[in-house]
Amino acid sequence: MARQPGVMPVLLLGLFVAAGFYLYANARELTEFDWRIRPGWFLIAAVIVILAGPLLRTWLWQRVLLTLGHAVPFLQCFRIVRLSQLAKYLPGQVWHFVGTFYWTHKVGVTKSGSLGGMLYDNGISFIAGGITVAILVGFAATSFQGHVAVWVIVGANLLVGTVLSSPSIFNMIAKPLARIARKSPPPQIPVMRAKSFVMLLVVNVGFWFMLGGALYFLVRGVTSPAIPFADAVVIGSIGIMAGFVVPLAPSGIGVTEGIMVSLLGGYFPLEVALVIALLFRVLNVSKEIVLGLVAAGLAARGIGGTAGSASQRDLVSPQ
Repeated sequence: MARQPGVMPVLLLGLFVAAGFYLYANARELTEFDWRIRPGWFLIAAVIVILAGPLLRTWLWQRVLLTLGHAVPFLQCFRIVRLSQLAKYLPGQVWHFVGTFYWTHKVGVTKSGSLGGMLYDNGISFIAGGITVAILVGFAATSFQGHVAVWVIVGANLLVGTVLSSPSIFNMIAKPLARIARKSPPPQIPVMRAKSFVMLLVVNVGFWFMLGGALYFLVRGVTSPAIPFADAVVIGSIGIMAGFVVPLAPSGIGVTEGIMVSLLGGYFPLEVALVIALLFRVLNVSKEIVLGLVAAGLAARGIGGTAGSASQRDLVSPQ
């Protein structure tokens, strides 16, 4: 796979330099704000972002592969998820999908299973994110219903998620494109059992609650004013989802922060909202670096095992 290792540092440096100039120009407002550092709350946010969230994401990936007939050890799934996540920082978003397919097929999963797993995993996650936000908007203390961007992002994630997790729709789109490009058609995507699909969807909704909840605990950890939990989950989720649907923003750098600052501006001064968004980015980049190094270490030592066959009860529906 082609790599551009300098892209992520340059973009991150640009983001923080631009933010630094803005914060310096508003230094007085920052110093006058009621900051209150609570290490316990901040630690909870860090544990969710760096440990609990990635472990749940790995378990979900393992379950997706299992429902498609491939029993892959947890450590092997961890390696696949973490190494492919690093590809998000390359322009185009597609490299994350390519990385997932490449690493999954490399451990012994069939091309059909690798492609199907990648499509279902991302598609179900997109749908779950949209559902989570749509539900919580009604419980949020601040009305998000007038924010057009929120509903555009929700709609885009639901649309993309539906296409990715529907084999018939995906094949209907992919086959003509393959003919136009004079490429071989993609392997046939297996059909997942409805029961497994719903289970994965419900757990993914819980995953989005976890991600958004991290923003809630982060705010509690650095400021005196609090933000309602439902509002924090909506803002955190929308910020992350915005990065998914903007293809030229590696890992949503700049896009995620812009959306979060805009929505957090309803609770805090803009310069404070920017600090919170940057701290959220620091936690996520720290996660990618630390867990990416762990995954690379596991790969270098050949730890994790190879794929096997799932039990009959986990297999996909017959076609």
